[in-house]
Amino acid sequence: MAPEQKDDAKHADHRADIYAIGRIIYELYTGDPPSAAQDLAKLRAELRPVVAKCTKQDPARRYSSIAELRSEYELVSGALACRASRGDVVALLKLFVASGPDVQSLARLSRTLAPVLEDKDVVHDVVMRITPDAFAAYAIAYADQARELIRRFAQHVIDSRWGFQYCDRIAERAERLFEVVGDAQIRASVLVMLVELGVANDRPHAIDTFARLLGRIRNREEARVVCGALRSSRPRLAVIRARLDAEALPTPIREWIATPESAVDIAPLAAPRQRSELRRKKPVISDVSRRG
Repeated sequence: MAPEQKDDAKHADHRADIYAIGRIIYELYTGDPPSAAQDLAKLRAELRPVVAKCTKQDPARRYSSIAELRSEYELVSGALACRASRGDVVALLKLFVASGPDVQSLARLSRTLAPVLEDKDVVHDVVMRITPDAFAAYAIAYADQARELIRRFAQHVIDSRWGFQYCDRIAERAERLFEVVGDAQIRASVLVMLVELGVANDRPHAIDTFARLLGRIRNREEARVVCGALRSSRPRLAVIRARLDAEALPTPIREWIATPESAVDIAPLAAPRQRSELRRKKPVISDVSRRG
C-alpha cells in the first residue's frame, strides 16, 4: 500500500496504483512476500530504476501515468527477455522432467525461446535436454517455432565439428525426437542433419540412424518434403548409398534417390505410370548392399 493511502486514503490518486504496481513487479521478480521490506539489490539491474521510481515515497516523484510506466517497463522487459540465459531455459526444461508439459509451461517455453532463437548455445541446449513428450506437445502447440528451433539446431550441428561420442549422442537425441513428432518439416530437418553429421564426421551410428529413419517415411506428402530438403545432400547420399537397404525405403524415397538430377522434383509426386517409366530409364539403386 502506498504511504499516502495509509495517511489519507480519500485523497490518494492514480499514483498510489503506480506504487502498488511497482511492489507487484518487485514481488514477481524476487519472490518476496508482500510484507517483506523492499531490497532493490535483489532485482536485475534493468528493473531497479523502474521499481525504484514506482515506489518513491513522494507521489510527485513517481511515474506520472500508467502509460509512462508501461512504456518504460516494456523496454526493460524486452531487454530482459533478450538476455535470457541458458540457465533460465535449463531451469524451465527441468519442470517438464518433474511434472510433464502443460499449457502454461509450454507457453512459457515459447515466450522464453522467442527472443533467443538466434543463440546457438541456447537452441542446442533446448533440443538436447527437452523430454520427448514435452517436445511432441510443443511441436503441436507452437509448430512454426518448433520447426525454426530444429532448423537452427540442425544447421548448428552441420556447421560445427563434434567429438565421436557426442556425434552419437546427437544422433540418438535426433531419433527420439523424430519418433514423437509427425511434422514433415521437422522430420526432414532431422534427416538432413543426420546424413550431413554422419558423413562429415565419419560416424556409422549417425549414418545408420539416418537410414533407419528414412525408412519410416510412409506418407507421400512427407516424402515430397523430405526429398526437397535432401536435395542439397545428394552428394552425401551418394557416399552412403551402399549402406541403404533399398527394400526398406518407401517407394517415393527409393525412386528419388535413383532418379537423375534433372527429375528430382517430379519423382516423389509421379503417378504410377510415370514411376514405371523412370524405373525403365535407370535401375533402382543397383549397387545397394544390405546391412548384415
